[in-house]
Amino acid sequence: MDNTKQKYKEEYKNKRFKGSKCKENFVKWLTKMAKYEIKFVDNEQDCTGWWIDEGGEVLHAVLQSGIWNGEIVDLKRLEVGRGIGVFSAPREMKTIFYDFVVKSIKKLK
Repeated sequence: MDNTKQKYKEEYKNKRFKGSKCKENFVKWLTKMAKYEIKFVDNEQDCTGWWIDEGGEVLHAVLQSGIWNGEIVDLKRLEVGRGIGVFSAPREMKTIFYDFVVKSIKKLK
């Protein structure tokens, strides 16, 4: 995985879409911003997928957006068959989620 654009601080965690077209606007934004769709092996966790930007920030998570949005994926570690790693403070590994095993990584656009 190309990690030359790795970021260490979230930008979009508190981004909200309001109004009658909030879902439509969210889908447009996510389609524009997401660079990778990550699917996880189903180990009976609720969250089965993330959409991340080119720097590794989680833009949207299946079922648990309130928990995972804004987390920063370690792009150097991101590969199929491995647990996903996320950063907390700049360049400090927060944790590796061994039950969130990457099933597939789809490059978007």
